[in-house]
Parts: sequence; structure tokens; C-alpha cells
Amino acid sequence: MTVRFELDDNDQYRLNVRSDGWQFDDALVENRDYIRAAHYIRINTGNGWRFHEQSRAYADGSKRFVTGFTQTNPEDFEADSNYLAMGYWLRVPQKWIAADGSLMPPADRAAFVNDVEYGVFVNGGDPYEQANIQGLTERALYFGDVVAAYIDTSVPGEELALGGRVYLFADFGTSSEMGTISGRISDFKNYTVDFDDRTQLDLGDVVLDETTIGGSQSGFFTGDTSMTFDGDDYTGKWGGQFYGNGTLPTDQPASAAGTFGVATADKVIIGTFAAPNKVFLQ
Repeated sequence: MTVRFELDDNDQYRLNVRSDGWQFDDALVENRDYIRAAHYIRINTGNGWRFHEQSRAYADGSKRFVTGFTQTNPEDFEADSNYLAMGYWLRVPQKWIAADGSLMPPADRAAFVNDVEYGVFVNGGDPYEQANIQGLTERALYFGDVVAAYIDTSVPGEELALGGRVYLFADFGTSSEMGTISGRISDFKNYTVDFDDRTQLDLGDVVLDETTIGGSQSGFFTGDTSMTFDGDDYTGKWGGQFYGNGTLPTDQPASAAGTFGVATADKVIIGTFAAPNKVFLQ
């Protein structure tokens, strides 16, 4: 999957999410006032995010609906700038697609949840130079926003769109080691698509277990996750990388972003996080 900004027919930059086998179908949704508005959506921490929506068609009549969030204004964007983009997609079978190509409101929500594929993505415009990571020292706290989905197949049609916060603690160690990173995802809220209506959810925190910063792809790291909620123990995986190069090779990355998931036998939270805020720790 590739996530990048491209010029459209009006010479404006837009977020474009592609993968092998997807046919281009449509671009930004035009009936969302907040897409065209000057203000940004606030998910949780107060960072501004632009909302993008696209879809891709398949030969079998199914469609993949893609929702993205970026920290940039497309009208002012430069393609090589330091941006973060995150989001999620649904691949929906043809039986849930209306004649005009839109998503049909499901009469049987449970069947819809079981039929649909879910996925998440993240990317950035300035991946951190891998060659500089081992030379980094000291520690940093990264924090930012989360978008995710909660699905409970044991309850018919139980599906929630989530917003949350992410905190990542990076210990870059000494100049002779790669260092470690760990974190936590918290403060989950259920939201409507424009984030104007939010309900606090007591889902507990997702723990992002400490893992080693990687030796390739901008420090790409992977680790285990866990969460306890309503008597159930969730487990899963998380991963991500660093973005935002400084003036000097010894400058720490400006941001970090990635994806995560936790699950039981019949419940799952799958999501993506972007942490554009950093506090340098001595």
C-alpha cells in the first residue's frame, strides 16, 4: 500500500491511497463541508487534521472505502514536506454497494460487520534517515492522535469508530546502540465522522510493550500489545517508524507513527496512530 500526496486535475494536492489491484474510482468527497473549510478537525489532543475520503473499485463489484487524516492543508502543501497521514479502509462486498456506488446502509448490521474487511495505514512525507538512528542519544516523549475501530462479533452489529491519544517513550540510548521504544494508547472516545459528537468510552488502555528500534526503514519497530477490559485480556501487535529529519544528523526524529491491534476470540480494536508532538527528555 502506498500513501502519498499527488496533484489532482485542478493542480491541488490530495491524499492518494493505492494498492495493487485497486482501480481508481473517485477522489475527495465533495459534500463534506469540513473538507473544504479552513478549520481542521480535532481528534483528541488538539492537533489539526484534514479529512480525506476516497474509494477504489474491484472487478467483482466490491469496493474499498478509504478514510484518511493528514496534518496539512492541500492548498498550501509541498510534496516533499514533513507531513503525517493515517487512516483506515473497509473492503465492502457488492451486496452492500448501492446502484450509485455508495455504501448502502445495512439492514443487518451483524452480517455487514462479518462480511467487511478492515485495515489501517500510516505514512509520512519525511522518513527519518536510518543511518542517523544509531548515533542518537538521550530520550524523547512523542504524543499525538489515534483513529481506530472496535468490533465485537459476539454482539450483533457492535462496531464503534474510535478516537484516542498515543504516548510513545523513545530511549535512543548511546551512540553505539539502537535504543528502545514503548508506549500507551488511552482516552478512547466514540465519534461521529466529523468528530463533533464524542462519547468517552471506558475501554482501558492499550499497552505498547517495549521493543527495540529497528535497523532498517527509519527505525521500523514491532512489538506486542495488551489490554484488559471488562474481564477480558486482549493481546496483539504494534509497529511504526520515525519521521522528520533535523538540520544535524544528531537531531532526534521530529515524530513517530504506526499501527496497532489488540484482540480476544471475538473482539478486536484495530487502529493507527500519529505522534507529531515531541518533548525532549534529558
